[in-house]
Amino acid sequence: MFLSGLFVKERCAENNKSTKSVFQTLKELFTIKEFVNSTCWYILSMVGFDIIMLVFMFYVNDALKFGGGTMAMIFVAIPLISAIVSAAFWVWLSEKLSKSTTFIISAVYMFVVLFFAIFLPEKTVWSIVLLTIFAGLGLSAIQILPYAALPDVVEIDEYKFGERREGIYYGIILFMYKVCSGVTISIVSAVLGAFGYKESNNGQQVEQTKKALMAVRIVMGLVPGVFYLFAIIPSLRGRISREEFAKIKQQLEEKHANQNALHESSSNSENSNGDKAENNNTTP
Repeated sequence: MFLSGLFVKERCAENNKSTKSVFQTLKELFTIKEFVNSTCWYILSMVGFDIIMLVFMFYVNDALKFGGGTMAMIFVAIPLISAIVSAAFWVWLSEKLSKSTTFIISAVYMFVVLFFAIFLPEKTVWSIVLLTIFAGLGLSAIQILPYAALPDVVEIDEYKFGERREGIYYGIILFMYKVCSGVTISIVSAVLGAFGYKESNNGQQVEQTKKALMAVRIVMGLVPGVFYLFAIIPSLRGRISREEFAKIKQQLEEKHANQNALHESSSNSENSNGDKAENNNTTP
């Protein structure tokens, strides 16, 4: 955080207050193809991750019969560690290929890895360790790539409409994500309840029916992967070529340079007029 504060510089612009209404702003944003698709891409990816976070402890404690405790916490930590370790690889691969192509690879990879969760045997430590390691490797890309695509749309928005609206942009995306996540989590919880799953009370394990345990396995092994596969569609529809994006950035840089030159010229002119007025006032 300290390094970010020291080295990150915010672009300051004069007269950057928007005079457009909220409805006009929303209308413009939703006419940007890249905005709509990157929003869907981000939401589908993150909701899939939220489902994993919801069901994972049910899966480990009940479906695999580990019953909570320290062992369950270790299984939670393993994918986080492998995700951190693999982050640099996914960033490197996205630079070599593209964000959307790399995401396709990671989404298909995650679907295959999570599918094995349906068939994992009970109380087999080595199998769940391998699953969490491989899942963590893919989750790193699932979380990094959609979020990394969002700043590109801010540049496209400025290119098309002449304004930078990061605050509104991220606010809309996070609001829509929270709503979609809440609805999806409620539906998944209701489905598990419909199959007879009962959460433990006061730390005591509840005996689950075979139907409920199979529902936990299927939700864990299939539903998040389906979300990731669906996220491939907006990742492809909203992508922009590197050459086209480079041209957009170049035109924006030229625009900013012209604005800065005009601002400096105006400031120098005002200073010159002020000096002349001061000299006239001091002349006897």
